[in-house]
Amino acid sequence: MSKITEKYYPLVISIITTISIFVIDRELIKIIKFGELINSTLIVFSVLLGFLLTVTTLMHTIENEKMNTLRQTGNYLDLIGYLNKAIYSALFTSVFSLFKPLFEKFIFFTTFYNFDLKLIIKYLFIFLIILSILYTFRFINLFLKIIS
Repeated sequence: MSKITEKYYPLVISIITTISIFVIDRELIKIIKFGELINSTLIVFSVLLGFLLTVTTLMHTIENEKMNTLRQTGNYLDLIGYLNKAIYSALFTSVFSLFKPLFEKFIFFTTFYNFDLKLIIKYLFIFLIILSILYTFRFINLFLKIIS
């Protein structure tokens, strides 16, 4: 996988998937039970956040040939950057999960230039979940290659 592909595929796939859901089936977003999705998202991303923070401490103690090569070539900083994106996206998705019901409840106007804001918040939530999962997958995939 090229470095550019590795760097941008989570964002590109998240955008394409969210737009595909919008274009293919606009009723699907109305069927999803967001109350249950919020609870699941909070649990999964909280555990994931704890795991990623634990891995952060392990990253500095791993000494093997692959890790030394990464440090010498400068790719170690890319790996740390991928870890940071995974951590911050999991944190942001968890926080967004907490406040999503409040956003929808306290929106004073429901349309903005003929767009349903509550629907936009739901699509944004789906986008964040997919993006956070892909950021985490990218880091875990690379990390497993390093430690194995």
